[in-house]
Amino acid sequence: MKQSSRALRILLCAVLMVLCFVAESSVGIRVSVFGAHIDFLPSIIAASGLFLGCPAGMVCGMLAGMLYDISGVGVEGLYPIYYMIGGIACGLYGESQGWRRHPLRTAVIAAVCMPAALSIVRYLFYFQFVTESSLTAVLHSLLIQAALTALITLPVYWLVVRISGARRSRREQMEHHE
Repeated sequence: MKQSSRALRILLCAVLMVLCFVAESSVGIRVSVFGAHIDFLPSIIAASGLFLGCPAGMVCGMLAGMLYDISGVGVEGLYPIYYMIGGIACGLYGESQGWRRHPLRTAVIAAVCMPAALSIVRYLFYFQFVTESSLTAVLHSLLIQAALTALITLPVYWLVVRISGARRSRREQMEHHE
């Protein structure tokens, strides 16, 4: 893939991320299911890292973290670092080619694991000392968020696959092998 083509695809994923963030954080549009908010960003980070490699995962992870910081969700500086590392990990795994047999399942697992791991770390190192929340309440919220993220990953996966050009027609694949 040419560098300019790859950069354009990364830019398209970044634009998709900003549009999703604006839609999901708008006051009138914010949707919540059983107390968990819909969040497209981990799905976009995971899919872009898997299909476009480390640079896309890093850029999308850093951008997602900066968007979270701008919105004032958590500790400043933590989100860009955390999601950038998550994007790089998805990119490295995507470049290893071992996940190609089950790409949707891999994208769902990666998208669910990023916010789940962050929630557990935040609980263990902050919330248990500051609030009276129990681990069962955190796990209940975490399960709802994981289910929502898994459902959200399906349309995001489809969009990022189209942006990345990873899905070629059967005829193109056969011509390529001949």
